[in-house]
Amino acid sequence: SIPFLSEIRENPEISALILINLIFFYITYSPYPISNLEKLVESGALMRQLFNEGQYYRIITSAFLHGGYLHLFFNCFAIWELGRLFGKLYSRHLFVPIFLYCYCFVYSFCIIAISKVLRRRATLLL
Repeated sequence: SIPFLSEIRENPEISALILINLIFFYITYSPYPISNLEKLVESGALMRQLFNEGQYYRIITSAFLHGGYLHLFFNCFAIWELGRLFGKLYSRHLFVPIFLYCYCFVYSFCIIAISKVLRRRATLLL
């Protein structure tokens, strides 16, 4: 048996997360930078204004969007390595829920922090 294939079989949750990333990338990627940006926003990229208008699903969908091949590769590599390490230390079944929870927490924090910084700058300009 090929070692990498047995690793995939032993880590189905991590493999599924990476597969979702690859599928999203295939659906949303465009080699042209401007159309790629438009397509990312159309596909669910996180934009503060749209989030504030009630499009909360963007916190999850933005986790699976990538701006290029290198971005996709390094994110998938990090998911694979961290997921395997997490599985050895704790439980591989907990990696995906904890990954999504941490992702949502970090993005929520960023939205709050960015909006506070922008509000502060606006008051300084007045």
